[in-house]
Amino acid sequence: MDAELDDAPFIDAIDAMTPRDWEELRSLVSNLDSYSRNCARDETAAADASADLSVVGWAWDFLHDRGLIVPFNWPSWAGKAVLELSDPRPIGHASAADCLRYLTVSVRADRYVVGAFESYVEDGLMGSLLRRLLETTGNAS
Repeated sequence: MDAELDDAPFIDAIDAMTPRDWEELRSLVSNLDSYSRNCARDETAAADASADLSVVGWAWDFLHDRGLIVPFNWPSWAGKAVLELSDPRPIGHASAADCLRYLTVSVRADRYVVGAFESYVEDGLMGSLLRRLLETTGNAS
């Protein structure tokens, strides 16, 4: 199943990113990291910190506005289990195309489980995915 995946649409989406987009993504990752650290320190703070929730919307909008949510048959992709199990280990070895697959799954999953995307932000998975995307594309610094 996964052997048949075509990386081309994912690579095209990455290639469409501008230097300014990469700069904004680095800033977004920093903000996501701060938000998830705050959530980890105090779970009640996540419910009370509506101003901090703006980073969730920023991430959502950024992914959509930059075309980083790439259509593919995500329900049959074995990699979606990483998000379902909140297991960050495979993310450290993900290709750039797989990072976009994970990001697509995270957004699409929110249609079926309200708040799924926000939970990926809160537990740090979103920051890890975007940081890995920066690393694999040579845009980490």
